[in-house]
Amino acid sequence: MIDAPVLEARAVKHGYRREPARALFRSRSARRHQPRRIQVIDRLDLSVNKGDFISLVGPSGCGKTTLLRILAGLITPDGGVVLDRGMPVAAPDHRRSLVFQHPHLFPWLTVEQNIAFGPRNRHVPRDEYQPVVEQLLRLVQLEEFRTALPHQLSGGMRQRVSLARGLANGPHILLLDEPLGALDALTREQMQDELRTIWTQTGCTIVLVTHSVEEALYLSNRVVVLSQRPMRIVTELTVGFSRNGSSARGREVKTSGEFLDLREQVIEHIWTG
Repeated sequence: MIDAPVLEARAVKHGYRREPARALFRSRSARRHQPRRIQVIDRLDLSVNKGDFISLVGPSGCGKTTLLRILAGLITPDGGVVLDRGMPVAAPDHRRSLVFQHPHLFPWLTVEQNIAFGPRNRHVPRDEYQPVVEQLLRLVQLEEFRTALPHQLSGGMRQRVSLARGLANGPHILLLDEPLGALDALTREQMQDELRTIWTQTGCTIVLVTHSVEEALYLSNRVVVLSQRPMRIVTELTVGFSRNGSSARGREVKTSGEFLDLREQVIEHIWTG
């Protein structure tokens, strides 16, 4: 028996109203023929299974973040439906945790307090959430910095706090919007291994938006390639690099012939899709 998807988008479509142009010299003809609405997503179907690590890659501005926000319940699509374990998504829910590109930590709260913010805000008893916070501090290797404030942390450490805060709510799915995009190259590679460790140790289902094809192939078991607007799925690839050896072999994996060939295939799909 095949398990039902934990999260599913069915025939989802969405667009935005185009704001009136304010250019002084735009002709009446140009204004008359300008589309009043930008179609971003066009009848997209996506199934996310329990334990998946799915990466969404595609051209810049194609609507990846819009899709992620629709999955999170922050945006109601114009058409179609999103199902969370069979139930329609109508609003945000702590069980679908969204982590942004920038950590957005509360500057007046310590590392420990930032991680605990979600369950505390939901009035979860301390004796229930504190063991989870302790476990997450160990997982992201920030036990010694529990009393530090965000301004005292490096960029990578702040992003680890953000990931731990997302996990503190006990989500069944973690939605990541370019969480490593603002980091320098070396820190980004280190954080990729941290993220892979979080996935393997927690068993949490993850959907990641990234502009890095290398990152998508390295971390995911499924890579979904998206087209230009209006967005559709060009192709989907099943990959196995995410479970290939220890983090110390990261560069070895990324420079292998199989990895490089697949990276070029994905890039070609993005360019021609």
